[in-house]
Amino acid sequence: MKLFAWYVQRPYEKSGACVVLEGEEGCGKNIAFEILKNHVIGTRYCLETPKMKILTGRFNSAREHKILTVLNEAANVKQSSHEDQDELKDCITESTCMIEKKRHRSLSSQGLVKASKQMRRFLYLLCKSDRLGDKAYFKAMIDEFDNTDSGIHLYHYLMNMDLNGFHPQNDAPMTKEKSDMQKSAIEKPVQWFIECVTNGTSNSIFQESQHKETPDTLEFVSIDDMLSKFTKWMIEEAKDASLYTRDRFAKTISKALGPNYKKQVHKVRQRGYDLSVNGLKQTIIKYTRRTDLFDDDE
Repeated sequence: MKLFAWYVQRPYEKSGACVVLEGEEGCGKNIAFEILKNHVIGTRYCLETPKMKILTGRFNSAREHKILTVLNEAANVKQSSHEDQDELKDCITESTCMIEKKRHRSLSSQGLVKASKQMRRFLYLLCKSDRLGDKAYFKAMIDEFDNTDSGIHLYHYLMNMDLNGFHPQNDAPMTKEKSDMQKSAIEKPVQWFIECVTNGTSNSIFQESQHKETPDTLEFVSIDDMLSKFTKWMIEEAKDASLYTRDRFAKTISKALGPNYKKQVHKVRQRGYDLSVNGLKQTIIKYTRRTDLFDDDE
């Protein structure tokens, strides 16, 4: 609610936050936007579109003077180019933006604050399906605002909400959906390392005894052995058909583990790493800068 209050109390200042709602079609994801648009903020200052290019394209005058914007269908974001996604992030957080109209000169328009961490822009929420397809329920809610003074009451409620010390970008809660989204953005080999450390995969580089008895003991693991187990994990558990050659795999894990070295194993010199359960865990935390990937009691 404080985010909604921000829109009406500080329309001149970007929140720097984007709410991402995930749920089945017909579960009411847009109901809050409809109420804010029609009864609190006003249609002139709101924009709803299924097209990413309306926001990120060259001719972007549709977003001028907008306090609240809704981009429908997450598929548009997932299928868009990296350039469009970067532009969308700037739309959320930049303090100014260029507005260009067809056959008109470019204008600098006040608006938004650059975030230091990309994921801080987003609040991910999963919408329940309890009211999926319940048109009568949602119609009654809309009718209540259309036929009564509920809109003005909501406006005054939001205007009088205390926002002292609150900032949408800094105070957004860490939801399970956001944590899962962040984890999915980590490179697949590192995701597999996480599973190995947490003993969550049957295709692990560690034995059961290493988890229970010798979590700090270093043991040499060759890149070839790692790649073999990783490939099985990708197919059997991650259900991912992405192809990792030995070169690609070695380069990816070197970003986290650093340079490898050669060691003679069974009279064959192989490249690999000295790894332990706890050591790999700390390496992953340092590499990802994520302290929430592992339970405290692990």
